[in-house]
Amino acid sequence: MNKPFNTVRFESFVTEYHKKLITGNFKADLENYLCKELLPQVTIPFNLTKGSLKPSYNEERFCGENSAVKNLFSFEFRFSDNNQVEEIKVELKYLPQKRNFVVRYKKPLYLWTIPRQQSQRTNAKQIEDLCNSILGNEIETANCPVCEKPVRICNSPSLFDVSCSNLCFTYDFHRNAETGAFEHGHFFMKEPDNKQNPSNSSD
Repeated sequence: MNKPFNTVRFESFVTEYHKKLITGNFKADLENYLCKELLPQVTIPFNLTKGSLKPSYNEERFCGENSAVKNLFSFEFRFSDNNQVEEIKVELKYLPQKRNFVVRYKKPLYLWTIPRQQSQRTNAKQIEDLCNSILGNEIETANCPVCEKPVRICNSPSLFDVSCSNLCFTYDFHRNAETGAFEHGHFFMKEPDNKQNPSNSSD
């Protein structure tokens, strides 16, 4: 597929600012950015693509001269073959003077490739096994199964908190002090690090 990004739909460009913005140059800038930063990350021989770009704030009140959000866009895209999908959901910032896009909050453009999906599933299973071992009082100290850095552990009647000192994951749940049942909390995992990560992170 020679031009995979021709399938991008431009949605909700309804304000006067966005109507004027969506020109041939704007579309070319997006295609150039994606060809440079996203396409090299693809790992499957895709035969179908689909995506959309729409303003994150598409009301006139957000499009004033000094607006900090009028050039923010929600972008979704997927590459697929018969059995596999690699996709991305991200907020992009357009830089009109540079005719370029960047990811908001200075993050890398990160496609969820098949290897990254597999790595994330493997890491999640290893973290789950580690936490179950701690809950079962089988171990009191441990290293992160992802990066091998020391893990911080709090296994008290009211709190179960296991986290990597390198921030690979956080498993943090409050417990019923009488029953030990988990009541509320969160499980966070960092995106897998690998050589596919692009270096573009300017904002």
